[in-house]
Amino acid sequence: MNCPASNRYHLCYSTRASVEGFTVIEAMVVVAIVLALAFVATPLYQSTIKEKRRLQGESLLYEIRQKQEQFYGRNIAYTRDLSELGYDAEAGEYEQSFYTITVGNCPQDQGEACVALLATPKTAGDPAMKLDTISDEIKY
Repeated sequence: MNCPASNRYHLCYSTRASVEGFTVIEAMVVVAIVLALAFVATPLYQSTIKEKRRLQGESLLYEIRQKQEQFYGRNIAYTRDLSELGYDAEAGEYEQSFYTITVGNCPQDQGEACVALLATPKTAGDPAMKLDTISDEIKY
C-alpha cells in the first residue's frame, strides 16, 4: 500500500483495485444447497402434516365414542344425533377442520346396541376411518 506519512486520518488506498462480493459460482453453490435442503425437507414436512391430520381425526373419533358411551350409560341407547352429545352438528354430520364425522350403523347390524362413527377426510390422500362402539380399533 502506498500511504503517505502525513496522512492524519490513516486512510490508505491500495493501488490495486479490490474485488468484493460473491462470484457466480459461489452463488450457484449456495442456491444448489438451498434447493437440495428444500427437496429433502418438503416431503418430510408434508408427511408430518398428513400424520397430524390423521391423528386429529383419530382423537376426535375416540372422543365422540367416549361421549356415546356416556350417553348410553344414561339412556340405555346410543344416539345418531351428534348434537345430543354437545357437538354443533347438522343433519347427523359434524364438520371438523380435516374430517367430517357421521354416525352410521354397525356392520353386524346390532340395532340400538351399536353405532359406527365414520370419519370422511376433507383432504385428498388422507385415510377414511371407522370406529364402532363394539371394537376398540379404528379401521381404515
